[in-house]
Amino acid sequence: MGNEDRVSVINEASHWGLIWKELLREEQPIDFDERLHQAVYIALGVRPTGGYEVEIVRAFEEGTCLVLEYIEHQPAPDRYVLQTLTTPWVMVLLPRTDLRVVIRQANATRAE
Repeated sequence: MGNEDRVSVINEASHWGLIWKELLREEQPIDFDERLHQAVYIALGVRPTGGYEVEIVRAFEEGTCLVLEYIEHQPAPDRYVLQTLTTPWVMVLLPRTDLRVVIRQANATRAE
């Protein structure tokens, strides 16, 4: 995991397994059948404290694409948070589709 935000569309079982090994340092928690599934992985990169999250807020078809939009939640300035580097991420398993998957950050960033 690095300092850069990272987004991936996972279409192969080998890629699915590599991502899980990177995240958890162990085998994937569920089987991935590339004939039936694809997945989306969004990682925010390193953040300076706890309290950060990534959330997929919208999924919709746009022409020949399946668009997933996400936002970053940031801790409110007056909130007590864990004082350690964190790497927020989310992964969703989707039914396989012929649509091209597009991942984009929505305009809003929320402080909580």
